[in-house]
Amino acid sequence: MRIEGPRQWLTFAAESSAAPLVSDIASRYNIADLSILEPNIEDVI
Repeated sequence: MRIEGPRQWLTFAAESSAAPLVSDIASRYNIADLSILEPNIEDVI
């Protein structure tokens, strides 16, 4: 996890869905902006 002020970057297993993670976070915090990014293929290989 990376944190810069109010911003946080989270990672999770590729075979997992982002939905439960986002739901859990949204139930505890106000989310102003959200981005879900997949890694570059070069970083995976």
